[in-house]
Amino acid sequence: MAGMVTGELKTKVDAIWDAFWSGGIANPLEVMEQITYLLFISRWSGAIPKWRRRDVESAARPPRGLRRAPRARKLGPTPPG
Repeated sequence: MAGMVTGELKTKVDAIWDAFWSGGIANPLEVMEQITYLLFISRWSGAIPKWRRRDVESAARPPRGLRRAPRARKLGPTPPG
């Protein structure tokens, strides 16, 4: 048959199928959906340039001078007790 998957490709497909099966996904349509999602995420994360990722990561952190709130200064004498 001309359309059969054999050899190394079959071994790889079987390994992927086994991984999904052991993870609890047995429906072939759901497996294809998950593979499509994983491929999309993989391609999307690779499409973001490294310099842009650094910008996004640094935007999540506050600037160096604002990392800690300043300590409150006590005004006047300390109350007894």
